[in-house]
Amino acid sequence: MALYGWGFISVSGQMHPTSMSFPVDTSFNIRSEFKKQVKYHPHIEVASIGDTTQLTTIRDVVYTTYGERALHADIAYPRMDDHQLLPVILFIHGGGWRSGDKSMEHPMAFEMARRGYAAVMVEYRRSMEALYPAAVKDIVTAIKWVKANEGQSPFDTTQIILAGTSSGGQLAALIGSINNTNDVFTTTPYPEHHAEVQAVINIDGVSALYILNLARVRIAQGSRRQLPFGLVLR
Repeated sequence: MALYGWGFISVSGQMHPTSMSFPVDTSFNIRSEFKKQVKYHPHIEVASIGDTTQLTTIRDVVYTTYGERALHADIAYPRMDDHQLLPVILFIHGGGWRSGDKSMEHPMAFEMARRGYAAVMVEYRRSMEALYPAAVKDIVTAIKWVKANEGQSPFDTTQIILAGTSSGGQLAALIGSINNTNDVFTTTPYPEHHAEVQAVINIDGVSALYILNLARVRIAQGSRRQLPFGLVLR
């Protein structure tokens, strides 16, 4: 698929969501969160994606598949007359590891695209569909997919930033702090590429999982004794 001289790798040529069904929790979304917060902050508004006339936007590029299950990415970057390379911000949505979707990152991602970044908003498997470390592996694969597009996209693969909100911030911080030094980074898709990133933006993401109360842990479909990469809380 070529746009403005660029072409992105799309797995199996797929560009649209599949009709495959899988467990989804839709309880956390922009509208529901706005209704909850506006009671306490009556002057807030739902953020818009803003003016996109000077952006190239691509929706639902398939960056990897698991059987019939396809995972998608949205892309936004400023329209350009030449093949300029742009630093990449890969956005990870929140939702308690269980809910939410990549469209929740559109307002912030599109704004960063207007400011000269290539923004990539990724879908990942949430805890009702697949347990930890599935989401980590998905995001690692998305990073490798960005790097696999070097030379045929506006991605400057030497400048990749992970940005996440809430549970997405936790995932960004986890992946960025380990930064390609654990076996979880050895994913089957794009094995020739590594998943190192240059920066992390953690927006309101928890950094000490063992302090979560039991209800929050159950949302994530896990246990407080389960810590990243095989560590066990004693």
